[in-house]
Formats: sequence, C-alpha cells, structure tokens
Amino acid sequence: MPHHRVDDVELLFFEVGAYPDARELQGLAAAKARHALTYTLHTPLAPSLASADAERRRAGVEAVADSIAAASAVSPEQVVVHVYLGDREG
Repeated sequence: MPHHRVDDVELLFFEVGAYPDARELQGLAAAKARHALTYTLHTPLAPSLASADAERRRAGVEAVADSIAAASAVSPEQVVVHVYLGDREG
C-alpha cells in the first residue's frame, strides 16, 4: 500500500469562541514541528462582515480577529475568512 503524506491541516474554527484550549494548541504546534505540517485556519462562519449595520459588522470583524489570535500559537500559514451576504444571512 502506498504511503500518503499529509502536508496541510485545516483548522476549522467555525463556531465563535469554540476554539482549542492551550493544551490542545500546544499539541497541534508540536505535531506541526514534528511532522513538518502547515496549518490553514478557517475563521468562524457566522460573523457578518458585509452587514450594512456598523455594530454587526464590527462584532464580525472582532470575532474573526479573535479566532486568528486564538490560532496564533500554531502560526497558521493561511487564513480563510468567510464573507456572506450581510443582513440577508441566515
């Protein structure tokens, strides 16, 4: 059977605030170093970055920034930001 190598791992931080704890992040960082991995962070899905409402938009930007800060311990090489239809979401 051929050996398959994983190069990039996608970290799905889809839910605002539901991120790995410090111990889990340490384990992910160790795995990254040990196996020469890269990480791609997917930020939360719910934030409304395209909202016409300034407060909703600000809260969305804050939620995305918080997820990026939470993932900083594993230094993701890429970050995917999901932008939807503003106030027409949901």
